[in-house]
Amino acid sequence: MLRAFNAVLAIACLGLTATIGHIPDAHAQSTSAKPATPPSAGRAAQQIIAMTNRERTQRGLKPLSVDGRCVSAISGHVADMAKGGFLSHSGSDGRGPNERYRKYAPSSLGSGENLAYNAHGTGESFMRQWMNSSVHRGNILNPRYRAIGVAVRANCTAADKGRKCTYYAGQCFSL
Repeated sequence: MLRAFNAVLAIACLGLTATIGHIPDAHAQSTSAKPATPPSAGRAAQQIIAMTNRERTQRGLKPLSVDGRCVSAISGHVADMAKGGFLSHSGSDGRGPNERYRKYAPSSLGSGENLAYNAHGTGESFMRQWMNSSVHRGNILNPRYRAIGVAVRANCTAADKGRKCTYYAGQCFSL
C-alpha cells in the first residue's frame, strides 16, 4: 500500500539545527522489503558528489574529498532506512548521525547529514530536493566541511502494474 508522504530531513550535527522540510514529489511505502542497491545507485552517488562540489566551487568554496568513514556511516544508515521504509536521523538502533560517524572516526569534531527519499533515485533529483531547502543547502555549502560520503538505496515492492521503488539517499559531511 502506498501512502503519499512528502518529507525530507536535514541536520547539522554540530548542534546548529535540526529541521523537517516538505518537498513535493516524494512518496513512502509502508513495507519492510529488503533494501536494494539499484544498478544506478553508484551512478547516483557519484552524481551527488559531483553536483555537491559544483555547487560549492561555483560559490568560491573548496570541493569536498570523499571520506571513507563517512561513506561507511551513511551507507549503513541509508540501507537501514530503505529496509525499514522510514526516513529519520535516528536509526533503528537509536543511534544518531554523530554516533554513527564517531564509530568510524572516534576523534571526530562533528559531522553533518542530509537525508531524502523520492521515486526517481537520480543524483539530480536528490540534489534538487536538498538545494531547494535552506537547511540542506546550508549543509552542502558549509565552508567548515572538508569531506563527504554518499549512499543511495532502494526499497522496491511489487505493485499491480509493475515494480515500484522508493529511493533513499544520504550525505554525510565531515570536518
